[in-house]
Order: sequence, then C-alpha cells, then structure tokens
Amino acid sequence: MQLLYPKLATRTFQMLRCQDLGPSVGMLLESDYSVTCHEGLHDQFVSLAVLSILGYLIGVPLATFVVLWRNRERLHMKDVESRFGDLYRPYEDRWAFWEVVLMLQKCMLTGAMCAIAPGSPLQLFIAMGICAMYLLLLTFARPYKGLLEDQLAFMTSLVLTVSLCLGFALNTDAVDPEERV
Repeated sequence: MQLLYPKLATRTFQMLRCQDLGPSVGMLLESDYSVTCHEGLHDQFVSLAVLSILGYLIGVPLATFVVLWRNRERLHMKDVESRFGDLYRPYEDRWAFWEVVLMLQKCMLTGAMCAIAPGSPLQLFIAMGICAMYLLLLTFARPYKGLLEDQLAFMTSLVLTVSLCLGFALNTDAVDPEERV
C-alpha cells in the first residue's frame, strides 16, 4: 500500500486537472483530451477523485496513525511488531508515527506538482515550500534510529529542495511566458 500511495495521489489529482483550449474547444481533461471538463464523464471522475482523496489519501495516513496510536504501548511486543513493525521499526520510539508524516508529505508534493497551476512558478514555489517545511521538520526531529539514515534523509530532502529552487529560478528567469520550461 505504501508503494502505491504516491502514484494513486498523482492519478487522483490528475482527474482534477483541466486545460482550457480556447473558446471553440473548451476545457478538456489534460490526461485525456476526449473528456470535456465539468460535464458528463468528468463529473464522475471528480466524484471518484473525491472518494479517493477521502478514502485513500486521507484514510490511509489516518488509519496508520490510529493503528499505531492504539498499539503505542505495545510496539515492542512480538505480535504487534510482526503485524505493523514496518510502519514504525526504522524510527525512534518518540517518532513512531513518522510514516504518517512521510505519507502526507508525498501526498502534498504530488498534489502540488500535479494539480496546482501546472508549469507555473507558483507550482514550483508551493512544492519548494512543502519540501523546505519537511526539511526543517526532519532536521528538528531526526526520526530515524541510525545517524546515517537521518543524514541520508536530510541530504535527499535537501537535494529535492535545491532542485526545485533551481527549477523555480529557471522558470521565473524566462522573459516570455512561452519560453518557460
């Protein structure tokens, strides 16, 4: 389920992404130009997207949190560890819920990169803000049991943040809006 989470978040937000192709064509779903936005089939897609957001994108982190919270006093018992250990084993005991933070960060990043003003500086700015907040939280928390894992998570997040900063700089440096990457 953890591996599917970012992909499903991307697909869910793509159902909400329409592109205006002018007055003669109208608004079409960007992932399938045969679907006209805000009518017929697209309304069904939006309903499914809302269900996916509630049931999966919010439901999975919430269910993970509830399972870990209910078992917080028994996390080191064999039966709990064998069932749910992959959710909390890599993290220090006080940060056993870190997997929930990771899922929410992935969801927000895929949402920002997918649904918010595609190709615009605003999209990169919001994604950069999400990465910077996660980087600060990661620096404060140092949630992993091993120092090497904390350092690797920090470097990975830092590289992603810097990459988004460079993308933002390239995107805003273009003189003509048509030249934007």
